[in-house]
Amino acid sequence: MSPMMGEMLIKDVMPSLRAAAHSIPKIGSEDNEEIIQDATLMAARMMDAAEKAGRSFTAGNIAYYAERAARSGRRSYYYGSSDVLSPGCQIEGRARHESLDDEIEFFGPEVIRRLLDGTRPGWESDLRQTRERHLHLCHCHAACGLGQDAASPTRS
Repeated sequence: MSPMMGEMLIKDVMPSLRAAAHSIPKIGSEDNEEIIQDATLMAARMMDAAEKAGRSFTAGNIAYYAERAARSGRRSYYYGSSDVLSPGCQIEGRARHESLDDEIEFFGPEVIRRLLDGTRPGWESDLRQTRERHLHLCHCHAACGLGQDAASPTRS
């Protein structure tokens, strides 16, 4: 990046990014300063690419597009939104992070109520019913002549 572009970045683009930082959605522990840093780096990359390509641009255009990129969840280290840890994925609502210290509820209130009442949990009775259904089907198949083992090849 040329020294003239560096001056434009510092004097024209960064103040616009600072003014917009409070309205950009933040994920996790991000704060305004981190958003400003990421947006400034994205703006510098845009300016460098445009300068190398010989395109003309204004500080307002660069600030606008860097702000829009930050607002959509793009950061200087990752532009996509398919990674569950990326801010873009979380802003879109496709992922949610929870603390590992939070309590995890393995049983619903119905199972806990049954345990406290001395009744067997529902999953045990479900297993027993599944086994009984399986045995009943085996007896039906055997009675109808369908109980031959299809997995073993017949020998002639």
